[in-house]
Amino acid sequence: MDTPLLQYTLSTKPEPLHIQKTGEPPASLAIVATNPGKTPIPIEKITLTIPTGSTAEALTPDPDNITPQVPSDGQWEHKKKTDPNDKTRYTITFSAATKTAKVSTEARFTLDNVDITGASGHCTLDITETSGGKDRKVSLYVQKFGSEFRINSFTVDKAVVKSGEKAKLSWDVVGATGYTVTWYGSDKTKPQSLELPSAKQFCETSELKSDTPVTLTAKAKSETGGYLAYSHSIIVMVDKGEVETGKLTVHGPVDIFRADPDVGENRKITLEQGTKRESCSFSSTTDGMLYIQPTSKEPKDSILPLKLRIPAMKEAKEGEAAKEDPFRSDLECEIPVGAPATIPLLAGRRLIANLEKDATKVTFAYYWFPLGSGNRLSRQDSKSPLDSKSKKSQKGKRK
Repeated sequence: MDTPLLQYTLSTKPEPLHIQKTGEPPASLAIVATNPGKTPIPIEKITLTIPTGSTAEALTPDPDNITPQVPSDGQWEHKKKTDPNDKTRYTITFSAATKTAKVSTEARFTLDNVDITGASGHCTLDITETSGGKDRKVSLYVQKFGSEFRINSFTVDKAVVKSGEKAKLSWDVVGATGYTVTWYGSDKTKPQSLELPSAKQFCETSELKSDTPVTLTAKAKSETGGYLAYSHSIIVMVDKGEVETGKLTVHGPVDIFRADPDVGENRKITLEQGTKRESCSFSSTTDGMLYIQPTSKEPKDSILPLKLRIPAMKEAKEGEAAKEDPFRSDLECEIPVGAPATIPLLAGRRLIANLEKDATKVTFAYYWFPLGSGNRLSRQDSKSPLDSKSKKSQKGKRK
């Protein structure tokens, strides 16, 4: 069977998915079909098959209650039905409204009003992509945790540590049977792991010499006897003594494309559904800290209007030298209005800001605190990036 033309990923609300208690709101699942290339891909239909029932392998016992949502571009329609030959399988078909739907960047299909009950465990969602009259199949895997499982927080005492300093981690998790904490120490190519019991709620890394993602994996038992595992990642950056400044670039529609000056100044961007400004992204040739805070939204919008994502680095193409990348998976977070988020952004990486599907409009402020290579700036002469006088000190330290 050929590989699908689109790449499929799955996200859920709540995250992670858990068996719901009486009175809890139903869950939502989002299937995002991404075009990996630059040429639009014509798709005739995408068929999603859901396992139903009350077993650990089933997603929901009530598939008729599911409310599918298609992208707002008018290219898609949907229909759902029970498999007449197998009552434990439920099919939702997203078809092109005309002959084909062209996916330029991505298409997002949402399943709302999903009742997650039954037993905890793993289940499989099967996707059949039809293009040019040919079917291509792929599977997405979902974990259903017990009703008590929650990851309330995972934090590090300092987002930037001195070279050779240890990072102190703490977390608040309910319902776990144990943890694995993973990071990269002096040798960036070899991860270090620490196994901890469920009673532990903190730990300390080894001495760090370079920037590293730190991942907390919480384990829980499945009702089938196996284990479920859910991970949270944060980035710890290492201050290299003499810092070097560099610029932040905002990518997006022409009216918000710009390169920021060397110092962090208060800037604002408005994203709005149904326009060309539904998302934007940030990148820099230097390491740095990007401070983002949503400042306003429409009254009836979601309380989590802004979604931030740092995509994993792509694998090296044929003929290129392979690069060791500890950031092997996307890093994601959601932030509500009024809540500041400080995101470490490494040189060459990209931070993407998207509206949540329920948010129609949001304005957010951002500041840039450069830490990476560029114009050298001695520590004793450096001032706050928000201090306008720091421009002079930076200019005076050029090589």
